[in-house]
Amino acid sequence: MKKFIKESLYIVVISVFFGIIRFGLLEDDFDLLKKDKVAKEVACNNIPDQTFEPIQVSIECVKQMIKDNLATIIDSRDREDFVNGNIPGSINIPFNEIDEGVDDTIFELEDLDRETTYIVYCGGAELKCDLSHYLSEEMIGSGFEFKRVLLYEGGWAEWSRISEQK
Repeated sequence: MKKFIKESLYIVVISVFFGIIRFGLLEDDFDLLKKDKVAKEVACNNIPDQTFEPIQVSIECVKQMIKDNLATIIDSRDREDFVNGNIPGSINIPFNEIDEGVDDTIFELEDLDRETTYIVYCGGAELKCDLSHYLSEEMIGSGFEFKRVLLYEGGWAEWSRISEQK
């Protein structure tokens, strides 16, 4: 029994030693806690032809693209939230239904034109809503491969607040 405890202690000490070396020498991020998702922001006149990760745009850019009919707006919140208020002209593709494998919602997403520019939003950053991030990532990867997906992090919270001020 003493030999087992002694060998176990050696394994623990060696593991801790190599763990310290690993984190001391390598510069990559390795967080065990969930980090807030942050998308790179670009100016409305500097949006690339193809996105490989969600790119954030401002409310002014969203308004301009709606006005010029340059993008389709997607609300990634639940259907109930969408019915209670949404950006005018937006469509509802709830990320939770995509994540749960709801066929009708997946078919809705699959039926969208891959060449169109999409701006995805949810409740907004101040509400700690990551649904738009998740849906954007799903649209860019995971077999859907949409060409141009943008992210409006201000979301419904910012849109409705600014709309009320007018």
